[in-house]
Amino acid sequence: MTNQPSNIARENGCYFSWCPLSCIGPLSRRIKNSYFINVGMRECAYFIQMGLSRRESKTPFSFAILEDSDIGSGNIFEPMRKLVEKVINENKPEIIFLMGSCSTEIMKLDIFELSYKLTGEFNIPVIPVQTSGMCYSQSDGEDAALSGLVDFCFSQAQGCDSGEGKEDRGEEVILVGSVSEHAAAALKNEMEKLGIPFAGIFPGNSVSEILGISKKLNKNSIIVPLQPYSFRTLRKLRQKYKCKILNTTFPVGHDGSRIFYSDLCRHFRLPDDAVFDAANNVWKSMEVKAGLLKNKKIFIVGDGLFEIPVARFFSNIGAEVLEVSTPHINPSISKELTLLEKQEVFVVESADIFLQFKRIQDKKPDMVVAPLSLARAFQAHGFLTFPTVIYLRSELLGFSNAKHLIEFAPHGTEIGVGLFHPKDVSEERMFMRKITKKVNEGMVKLGRDEIEKYIKVLEGK
Repeated sequence: MTNQPSNIARENGCYFSWCPLSCIGPLSRRIKNSYFINVGMRECAYFIQMGLSRRESKTPFSFAILEDSDIGSGNIFEPMRKLVEKVINENKPEIIFLMGSCSTEIMKLDIFELSYKLTGEFNIPVIPVQTSGMCYSQSDGEDAALSGLVDFCFSQAQGCDSGEGKEDRGEEVILVGSVSEHAAAALKNEMEKLGIPFAGIFPGNSVSEILGISKKLNKNSIIVPLQPYSFRTLRKLRQKYKCKILNTTFPVGHDGSRIFYSDLCRHFRLPDDAVFDAANNVWKSMEVKAGLLKNKKIFIVGDGLFEIPVARFFSNIGAEVLEVSTPHINPSISKELTLLEKQEVFVVESADIFLQFKRIQDKKPDMVVAPLSLARAFQAHGFLTFPTVIYLRSELLGFSNAKHLIEFAPHGTEIGVGLFHPKDVSEERMFMRKITKKVNEGMVKLGRDEIEKYIKVLEGK
């Protein structure tokens, strides 16, 4: 990066990331009538089935298991054609994502050519998504899928008359990121309340909605990423549609949402008084819980780039973020990095996990935020560990969802769903777990005596 902040260091660590195939879950929930076919080995199938187990009668994914004969021949078009035909007949999808894997990467199987042939054969969009364990982070799979959608939309627009008059559209905001219907509705509501010209969220809920949003893309479009890992998608949008990309923070937490909306209001010359009022109201609603993390030491071992805005949020509410590591740094997070520099949070790109573990042992944090591939290891060494996948796949965007992130705050020392605890369970910890159960069952308002005991336990640590 040019003009890189002074608080950033780079090491030459290996990747300890969860598999990018994990993107199938959020994408299938976002894009209705979509279907995912993974071309890989049996281990890929086990991972997806365990990580995305569902109770529905029809799951939105299938597996094309590569056998020895397939590996030897290198030609898998015919078996893939039969599988896709079966999927179309049974599930009637509007769009299919053909997911690569470590196997396709090593064997050099061209899933892009395969997708092109299948699209022509069945007249249904088959989007190639090359993912593997050699990706930088687990979020790279989602970025690859969205960038594939950009290619699809652009190819559909070629030779169509629908592009006429696009340049006449004024500046409009298009948010980029795979979010749930609830989060999308909340963001749309917040944008409209502020009077910001809003054209939609890419991708939409269906193929028709995705194509509808893509027709609004032009050189006047203001693209704003919702997640820090959409760099490839942003680059494609800028190259193909000549869009402008707004450099701001990500709407994570009350602080990030305030800067996010203030920058948009400033761009459109709109008053931002309502933005500050909303941020203050959200902060008042979470201030008590935020106090439980004040001065607590947190060490973040990241694997999806979302750890950068999360570190900024934790630091802003008074926690001491000892270090945050991230697989790689891209230009879309430059403003977040500048804020972390002001907060004196140390950032490590491509961290060496062995050196990092020594730093964790020396600094003795109250909580370690780590990927699933490392969480149990830190737990075994006596550290309270919080898996990164919890915040990576949670509803955190915008003012209306800021509370979801702060709900992790009471879990900053001893309790919490998803937390991996050291083995010994004390009476205090049992009390903390009892409080957590109440919160999870919807009993968010605790009694005064419970809160006082809660704070005493934390102070005792």
